[in-house]
Parts: sequence; structure tokens; C-alpha cells
Amino acid sequence: MNVVLDTNVVMSGLFFGGTPLKALEIVLFGRAKGFASPSIISEYFEVFARFSSFGKKAKKKPPIYALSLFVDSLTIVEDTHSVKACRDPDDDKYLDCAVNSKANFIVSGDKDLLVLRKYRGIKIVNARTFCEDID
Repeated sequence: MNVVLDTNVVMSGLFFGGTPLKALEIVLFGRAKGFASPSIISEYFEVFARFSSFGKKAKKKPPIYALSLFVDSLTIVEDTHSVKACRDPDDDKYLDCAVNSKANFIVSGDKDLLVLRKYRGIKIVNARTFCEDID
């Protein structure tokens, strides 16, 4: 089972816990193989830095090594920038990574991705649906 996690799921899991954290744990503990591209990983760290500096509503302030540990569990695929299918072009990187990694799922909370529901056979679901499908 191959999966690409959107930045919003990763940040929600790290800072707020709940179902997004369960999705991260599925990857971290090897129940699914996680994939990301350099542009996705860069976004993870950029958004983490922003959340860390102003995330007053967060249940916890995870250390940077929590994100690094998660990223280290991922398989990196190159950005090809060959996919242009999302209504928000910034989200095409997730579709691109999923295609290049032969992912079964993209897990996201982003409506611009979720509205697609499926792309080239890849299911685009929220964290709750992903966790239910894995269990």
C-alpha cells in the first residue's frame, strides 16, 4: 500500500493529534509505504516552521525531530512537474508524486484535492477514510 500525505495532514497530526496522527503512524510504523518528493518535503518543513512560531491553538508543540523522523520514513521520488490537473496548481505536486510512486492513496484535507476523489486510479481521501480503509 503506497500513500502520499498532504502537508495539512502531516501538520494536523503533529500539532493536533487525532485521526491525522493515526495516518502518520500508519506510515511511520510500516503499515503503508509513504512517499514524498523534494518539493513536498520542503513544504512540510516550511509549514512546520510557520506553525511552530504562531501555532497557539496547537495541543502540543512537537520538536522538529518529530517531523524529521516522519520524513526519514518516506521514500523520495523526484519531482517531474508532469501533472497539471488540480484546480489549485500548488497541489499538483501531490498528484505528480502519487503517479510517480504508484500510490494507492493521497491523504488530504484540502478541498481542491478531495473534489477529484480519484486521479488515474489513485484514491484521494481524508485521514479518517484512509485509516478506515487500512483497518
